[in-house]
Amino acid sequence: MEHHVVVFAAGARACVTLLALATSAIVTPYDTSSHLQAGGSPLAALSNWDGVYFSHIALNGYDFEHFHAFFPLYPLLARWLARLLPLETSAALITSGWLISNVSFVLAALFLYRLGCVVLRKEVVARRAAYLFCVVPSNIFMSAFYSESLMCLLSFSGMYFLARHAQAPKTRRSFWDLVLCALLFGASSATRSNGILLSFSGAVGMEDRSWCTNAVPNLTAMYSFIQREYWNVGLFRYYELKQLPNFILAAPIIVLSMHALHGYFRVVNALLVVHIQVTTRLLCACPPLFWHPAMLMCDPTVKRKASPVLTSYGRLVVGYFLLFTVLGSVLFPSFYPWT
Repeated sequence: MEHHVVVFAAGARACVTLLALATSAIVTPYDTSSHLQAGGSPLAALSNWDGVYFSHIALNGYDFEHFHAFFPLYPLLARWLARLLPLETSAALITSGWLISNVSFVLAALFLYRLGCVVLRKEVVARRAAYLFCVVPSNIFMSAFYSESLMCLLSFSGMYFLARHAQAPKTRRSFWDLVLCALLFGASSATRSNGILLSFSGAVGMEDRSWCTNAVPNLTAMYSFIQREYWNVGLFRYYELKQLPNFILAAPIIVLSMHALHGYFRVVNALLVVHIQVTTRLLCACPPLFWHPAMLMCDPTVKRKASPVLTSYGRLVVGYFLLFTVLGSVLFPSFYPWT
């Protein structure tokens, strides 16, 4: 079944990329900054919005203070891979970012499937969850010059090795699973800020030693200042009447996440602090977001050897995922509000 997941994920990447490029060729972009920076590359439409920052960092480094809101691993990988491509510098950079994002996504879908098999012990649910991930509402960002796909790969693979170690008999547990988990979680914390939270997963339930409770410097001060100063990110700062369309845009993913995760921290943080529309892609690295609808979307009372019968809930979820995939693939490459 892993082969089917990989093929489906690769097909989803091809469809999203082709739809985005077709839209870019037909619709005049609202903003041309990414096209100017990309030097005429046909993939320039996939470096809009935050992609402009990532591509600039990969090309020139952290020139300005507010660039530090974007973590370094993804642009560094894009820079290193670009050196191997026989293309003009800007075109090579955009192409390398596209390759990293799309290959990472396919591997992320594979590891989500493996993780589901280990944790849920239901292959059919794990497979459905992987398929849902392939049409995630933030689909366009998974093919664009964004770090979401890499973050999902590092998160899902790290969780997989941690779960495999935890569920294996004590006599068969491998220390290298923990080593790989630590390395992958460490890399995720260099990819996106929410990756830092993964580092605490192994410490849940542990108590600090007395010397750990002494005064500790605020290591997040710089990042918090940049987000507040340049993006107006903070508790209730985004609650403005003019942002109502963005709240409507993010409403389905928030409802689905809260239903699945019962108020998990990242949903609350996304709802109260960050730019509300970012939740569509911020939560994509959370496996239960796909496991929950995968378990509820098919009618267990209908026994069929062919394709399972979708419930009304399942049709609603699949319709929402596909609708946002198409809308994002059309609006994002034209630099219209879809961030």
